[in-house]
Amino acid sequence: EQAEAMDWSKIEEGRMVNLIGNPHGFQLCGEAYVTMLEVIAEHVRSTRGARVRLRIAESMGHIENPDWVKIYNLEERFGDVTECPQIGPGKVIDTRLGDMHVLKKLFDAPYFIHTHVTEMREGYLHRMMDRLFKPFGMAYARLESRSAYHFGFGPRTGQIVSREIFESPDIQ
Repeated sequence: EQAEAMDWSKIEEGRMVNLIGNPHGFQLCGEAYVTMLEVIAEHVRSTRGARVRLRIAESMGHIENPDWVKIYNLEERFGDVTECPQIGPGKVIDTRLGDMHVLKKLFDAPYFIHTHVTEMREGYLHRMMDRLFKPFGMAYARLESRSAYHFGFGPRTGQIVSREIFESPDIQ
């Protein structure tokens, strides 16, 4: 029902879509998060005729991703599943702050779908609005850009890095 309420019209028939999963989703929500990913993938396949593959953003220290793949049978449920560590190949994008680096494997398809799970600390550390942009500066960014977010600015002012990556023409 919620998937139907969204506008998916930009996704062209037959094109590839990277469905981006987050380790926090598997950890905090478990099967409910996987079900949400399945519903999104099936909706995009059936209504847009697109091909969907699961890409798992891997923040620093998230060594559990291979476990999530096994525990939730993600390869059986999604087929093409890839973990994307922040030390993996990057892609330079232009932002108003200058060049930033995102993970190439997350953004190597014409389209991507950003999925999000809210943690209670998000409301305080990242404010309610900024919490939706946070993964673009943390989980979807390569180590160089993540460091600018985390160590250069701190959680609240670091949102400028996340917003600039999200608003980059390469991402939009």
